[in-house]
Amino acid sequence: MHLRAFVFDIGGVLIDFDFDKIVAKIAGGDPAVMRRANLLRTDPSLIEAESGRMRGVDYFLDKIRPLAPHWTYDDFVHAWADVLTPNQKGQMLLRAVQEAGYRVFFLSNAAEYNVDAMNFKFPGFLSQPVGCFVSWRMGMVKPDVAIYEAVAHQINVEASNCLFLDDVQDNVDAARKAGMTPLLFSTREIAEVRRKISRLTDKRVPPT
Repeated sequence: MHLRAFVFDIGGVLIDFDFDKIVAKIAGGDPAVMRRANLLRTDPSLIEAESGRMRGVDYFLDKIRPLAPHWTYDDFVHAWADVLTPNQKGQMLLRAVQEAGYRVFFLSNAAEYNVDAMNFKFPGFLSQPVGCFVSWRMGMVKPDVAIYEAVAHQINVEASNCLFLDDVQDNVDAARKAGMTPLLFSTREIAEVRRKISRLTDKRVPPT
């Protein structure tokens, strides 16, 4: 195996978010709205938005505006931006991999409003890698095996030469089925993640 590219997930790896805080912002202290907003976690329209079958503004108008009638789409984006925080250990790992000379790509399940929020909160962040792949632009979501195959094809690297990092086991398992070398990311076990990367590469990524 000769690794030529690293593919990083974003949410939970490079940027953390708290869905509970989004629900609380939408509800504005109203328990009845809080109950309805909590249902958004498993609403099928979330996959519609993340897969690009529903535009961000349409998701907002259909699902958020009825719960927060005073909000604009920009308010929704800014609410998402407020709950995004850098995952410092993940971003340090990203920099270490880049400094070791590897090509880095992002692959994330993200709706249009998520991308808008990241661009608002962290200008230039999504421009750091060689290429950034988000589900709403690709028309499919992880853990669909096809999304990993599409990334490998578009970056012109054999899947077996791509190391993929994600904090969700299902996504890691799907990457393995696509032929990638996957690693389950954990902030709590970042030293072990770095040791595993060092064993897989010919350039050491210190377990700091």
